Amino acid sequence: DPCHLRRGMKIYQEPRRLLRSLPGVEFVEMKQPNRCCGMAGSFNLVYYDLSRRILEKKVQDIDSTRADGVVTSCMGCLIQLKDGLSRTKRKIKALHLIEALEGEEGPSSDSLTR
Repeated sequence: DPCHLRRGMKIYQEPRRLLRSLPGVEFVEMKQPNRCCGMAGSFNLVYYDLSRRILEKKVQDIDSTRADGVVTSCMGCLIQLKDGLSRTKRKIKALHLIEALEGEEGPSSDSLTR
């Protein structure tokens, strides 16, 4: 969950409902979905090493779901997750929520995690 969306706006169920409504997609909840990805605007630049450690934990949570893709509604998170996932052995796609809803760049199989 993007920090500003979940913590600031208290929105987290709505994106899940949208993803669950997609035909042929299995929604898989990751462990600690509210854990920050480490981007946090300029935090990634000012505290790069700490940001990478935070990202590593998030990527481990994503990978442990065995899903083919992860979805976020935050562009900062999307950039950070794509970078972190590019370093894994498995090919896990990171998508913006709009991409997942449109289905243009959806995962290769039927599972997504958030």
